Amino acid sequence: MLFNVFHTSMIEPLSIQPDTITISDEVKARACDCPREHACLSSAGRACCPVTESVGNAIFVDVNHSGHAACPYRVSFGAKHRLCTCPMRHELFRRHKL
Repeated sequence: MLFNVFHTSMIEPLSIQPDTITISDEVKARACDCPREHACLSSAGRACCPVTESVGNAIFVDVNHSGHAACPYRVSFGAKHRLCTCPMRHELFRRHKL
């Protein structure tokens, strides 16, 4: 599930097929430290940390999502926020609304 970027209420996930998601080779290359081997692409975004808020170019992910605790792209931002710096996650969120 995704969170609405302007509210904290959950919105329904989009029904996008994995084969319709395109990510540029440049973005894939910048995400070379992915510990999950880009699982977000094969799952149409379902393997991603849920986005809770978007401010400018920054996206924040769910702090309670423990599946990606060791992700090198997940940065603590205060006690209640995790900033996502993953190029793939940004592309999925900005371009495909996942």
